[in-house]
Amino acid sequence: FILMAAVLCLLSAIRTPCAPTLVPRPYVGTRFVFPQLCAEPEVYAFDAALAALMARMASGESAEKAVGASLDSLDEMFIPMLASRIEAAPAASDELPQLLELMGALRTQSTERFEQARDQLQLLLAAGEINKLDSQLCSLIRRDELDAGFLYVLFKNMEDAKASRDEPTVRLLSHIHTRVQEELEKRS
Repeated sequence: FILMAAVLCLLSAIRTPCAPTLVPRPYVGTRFVFPQLCAEPEVYAFDAALAALMARMASGESAEKAVGASLDSLDEMFIPMLASRIEAAPAASDELPQLLELMGALRTQSTERFEQARDQLQLLLAAGEINKLDSQLCSLIRRDELDAGFLYVLFKNMEDAKASRDEPTVRLLSHIHTRVQEELEKRS
């Protein structure tokens, strides 16, 4: 009976796209149990985003344009997961050239956005006085020119300033971060 239950459990695991779950058992602890077939297969965010990008490319849109339209909606794990998918793809795969083209477009767009964020931060730091800095910051936010890349660059610069014990720079960057939060809260 136990062998039959184990075989059925394995067969259900093979047939189902669902992940195993931990089920508590009284007085014994927990064990892995594979659920029966799911009514709807689980679609992971990466797979859905990749499918959407590939569909745009299949319809004739360039990888750069598809990525440009979707970059803000991609999560931070998309690029590493795409790299893993590329690494695992067979060399003769029809999908591999599209995946490589997509990765190239992602890297290009990400680099451009980080450079833009770095330039924006340099502009703010060069303002000279705090009122001028606040004015420029509010202007950037009003025009929707600040994105997650700016916050990333800001935090990296704060980490570097803290590591080098540059207190005036840490205070200035912290002020910029606080002002960004305040202005974004006003907008919501």
